[in-house]
This record gives sequence, structure tokens and C-alpha cells, in this order.
Amino acid sequence: MNIYQHTDIEKLADEFTDALLSKGNFNASSAKGGFLTGGNVIVCESKGLQEYLQKKCVDKCGIWIALPFKPLAGLLMQCAYNLSSKEHKKDEKENAFNANNLVWAIYRLLEGEKKTFSFASEIASLFSAYQIYRPKLIEQWEKNEAYKIKNADENFIRNEKWQRELWLKLKAEFKDEQNVSELYKFMESKLKEAGSENRFLPKQIFIFAPVAIAPIHLSTLRLLAKAGCKVNLYLFQISNEYIGEHLSDKQIAYLRKKSWANDKIVNEKELYWDLGNRLIANLGRCSQVLYEQLLEDL
Repeated sequence: MNIYQHTDIEKLADEFTDALLSKGNFNASSAKGGFLTGGNVIVCESKGLQEYLQKKCVDKCGIWIALPFKPLAGLLMQCAYNLSSKEHKKDEKENAFNANNLVWAIYRLLEGEKKTFSFASEIASLFSAYQIYRPKLIEQWEKNEAYKIKNADENFIRNEKWQRELWLKLKAEFKDEQNVSELYKFMESKLKEAGSENRFLPKQIFIFAPVAIAPIHLSTLRLLAKAGCKVNLYLFQISNEYIGEHLSDKQIAYLRKKSWANDKIVNEKELYWDLGNRLIANLGRCSQVLYEQLLEDL
């Protein structure tokens, strides 16, 4: 995985577009479906940054280029389907468990006062997040077992119960369909196979200025890189200094509360807290988490 970073978004965009438009990477007449010439893919989640990159390409080429951006989650799901057997290959948008399709399935299953489209949309977003960030919860539910946490109150237990029942109804309706977490597991096993063919995978992936990357997505990108796919990650860095250990006001308050709970008074100097830049510490948490995730692989 190649990581490029800069504190100047304009210079980062210049570096990105230079690599993107280099010979062999891009052909304006053949850009189609999110895959560029040679199987290259562009990932940028921000609509504003997408327009900015479009303009950068116009400035460099002198003509308008409709860059085919693809969301990271959709790209990785499509890679999983591309690695599937012929009878199971499909477009990732057809998966019954992605957020857009879940909305209508959930709406059909809701009853009474809860049967509203807005409520179905909220639950669909929640279930989509569970599949990405809480795969163990989904595994428990599919065994028809309650997901338990420490010190769970009655409200948590009640909500967990009806959500589990709703998920099981969805699984019964789409029993032949893999959910998102199952697709990632399948792709992980395929990519780890010796001699796994990578002709179904993109040649290169260009990811520009991600705010955050889910752990399961990052681990999948690492596996794709090992399988021969060139992953180019362009990070907008908020500081030239290392910010991974800067603590927010909320974290400091938690540590103080914890120290008092143990009948101790511990000050900042004794704990060697890295207070750092207060604005970055309080507003740059997503960047901190992303850098820490990337450092784990070094």
C-alpha cells in the first residue's frame, strides 16, 4: 500500500491528478462504471472534493473529464462478487443487505406505528453499520442469541431484542443472500488462497482524502495490496507533527473521573498526558484514529 500525505490539499490534489492522468492509467474515452483503463478505480467520498478533482483534471487536460468515482464500500463488495463463482456474480447494488435495498425490505416487515419510511431508513442505516463495525453482533443474532454487554440497562435489552427479531426475519426472506460481513469474510479467504487469480480485481485503486476508513475496509485493502492490486492512499494531514497521542477534553475528563473513582488524584504530569494542540485534539479525532490504524501495519 502506497501512502502519500500533505498538509496542503491543493498540493495533494496535484500529486493525485498527476498520478491519475499519467500514461497508461487513464483514457478519457474508456472511463466506464468506476473502472478506468487497465482496471483502475477512483475512490473519493466527498462530493465537494469530487468536483474539485474534476476541475483539477480540466486544468491539466484542457477538456472536461467525467471521472467515475466509486464509494469504497461498494468497490470492495464488487471485488467480492467478482471473485465469486459465475452463478453468484452480480452488481454490488443488487445485494439485498446494502442500505438502499434494506430500506424497502424493512418497511415491508414493520408493523403498527413503526411502519414509516423514515423509521425504516434509520434502521437500514443502523443495520448497515452493524455489518461493517459490529460483525460479531450479527454473528450472534444469526445464531438467534442475544448480544450481551456489561451493565446493559432495560432499554438496551428491549431494543436489542426487537432488532434481533427483525434481522432474523430479513435473513429468512433473503436466505440465499450473503450479508455484507459474510461477503468480506468470503473475499478474505479467497485473497489468502495461494495462486488466487487477480484478473477479477482492479489493477490500481486511487483513494483521495478519506476522513475515516472502517477497520474491515482497511484490512481488506491490505489483502488486495498483497494480492497484487496497487493501492494508492492520499491523506490530507492536519499537522506535520504526530498527533496520535493527543487527548481531547472529553478523554481527559474520563481519565480524571476514572482516577477519582479509584480514590486517587492523578494530575497531567504524573500521567504524562500529551495535551498537544487543543483544536486538533478535539476536532481531529477521525484523523488520529486513521493514522493509528495505518501505523499498525508498519
